[in-house]
Amino acid sequence: MPSGGTAGDAPSGGRPSGGTTGGRPTAGVDGGAGTPSVPHCENGELDSDEGESDFDCGGGCAPCRAGSNCIDVADCEDGLLCNDGTCIEAGCINGVQDGTETDEDCGGAGCAPCGTGQGCRAGSDCESQVCSGVECVAPACDDRVENGRETAEDCGGGE
Repeated sequence: MPSGGTAGDAPSGGRPSGGTTGGRPTAGVDGGAGTPSVPHCENGELDSDEGESDFDCGGGCAPCRAGSNCIDVADCEDGLLCNDGTCIEAGCINGVQDGTETDEDCGGAGCAPCGTGQGCRAGSDCESQVCSGVECVAPACDDRVENGRETAEDCGGGE
């Protein structure tokens, strides 16, 4: 089971040391809704120098969704953990299939993709991006997906 997933496991990432509440700025809050009104938080760019851990989220911006990059748990939406630099559902590291997972600690909306032979409902549940029936299958040169060592859909990269 991977380590991590708790607040304080990672450095602050250069966030300002004062003027925050729960890791979010207290100044410039829009209408009391709790969403910071900060220009760099809405520009569609990754502003890591401003403390963002992913595009327009984390740091002084709104919390990040599952699958987004994070520096610590404060960068993630409520109910998510920051594990190995990614916001994940809490169940993604507990050793059982639960929540939206399609197999043990993988697949679904908030966990890492599953490996070959593990359960799936869609290609996005699989590392190979190919779900056949209810099982992730290995990349192949005729699966109509750019995966494995391919440089384009079903070609390049060599064997």
